[in-house]
Amino acid sequence: MKNFLTVLLCSITLSVGAQFNQYSLELRGRLISDKDSDASFQSLSISKSIARIPIKKGAAGLLQISGDYSYAHINFKNNFGMFDDLENLHNVGLVVNYIRPMSKKWTFIGRVNPQLNSTFTDGIKGDDFYINVAALWNYSKTPMSRLTFGLAYTNTLGFPAPIPIISYWKKFNEQWEISLGVPRTSGTYNFSKKSSLIGYIEINGYNANISENIPASVSTTNGTQYAERIGYRDIITGLEYRYRVKKFMFRINSGYTLDRTFELQDGSNDNVFDFEMSNNLNIGFGLGYNFK
Repeated sequence: MKNFLTVLLCSITLSVGAQFNQYSLELRGRLISDKDSDASFQSLSISKSIARIPIKKGAAGLLQISGDYSYAHINFKNNFGMFDDLENLHNVGLVVNYIRPMSKKWTFIGRVNPQLNSTFTDGIKGDDFYINVAALWNYSKTPMSRLTFGLAYTNTLGFPAPIPIISYWKKFNEQWEISLGVPRTSGTYNFSKKSSLIGYIEINGYNANISENIPASVSTTNGTQYAERIGYRDIITGLEYRYRVKKFMFRINSGYTLDRTFELQDGSNDNVFDFEMSNNLNIGFGLGYNFK
């Protein structure tokens, strides 16, 4: 049962594009260069598993609770003075996953992720609050294949919106496995039980509240528009190497963005200011540790 849930959590992570902790403690970092672009991005995040609660009565299943914090720093290449307050973004959230086996072949996965996501330059406000949710179903005819589908409400597109989730995972043998779907597709070669190489293409998105609204450069019949939110989205392809030893997992990846969008949005998530963003090198790393 424990091995099944570990594999299942991996599939959820790939499908939703959000963190479903496989380790008690995880640290992740990411850097995207600013070559021929108005800005570069560096991010660092940490996740800590809080509790895994088996539910034995009624809707039996597993409840997994974890806490997340992420920090993103934006370097504006052209040093726009009006955007100084946008350089530091923070995200603090709680992740609650509910996994319920419906039968030998069917499993339901529910996810709720309340969070505060903002520049926090003027304290905490109501607009800093977000909630991401997902409802997924897994169908596994055999232990070597799995179909995942459902719906999520998330920031994957750079603004809060419902997106369909679909993924097909297949393990051919001890070395090769693939996962085809949206928002991530990948192929994995396992050198051994400890190390693996993954080729992937995925969509990432981010949306945060601007604590102190910025007047935009355009006006309407209703007056001056204000930038109230930050929206970012990219499509990345690359390679990732993972190595596991005892209770640790190390990973490093290098990729290239195929498409990037970075904009300031009004309260309705409509674009009011675009940044020039060229495709660039993406470098990331990760460290996981299990206390047990």
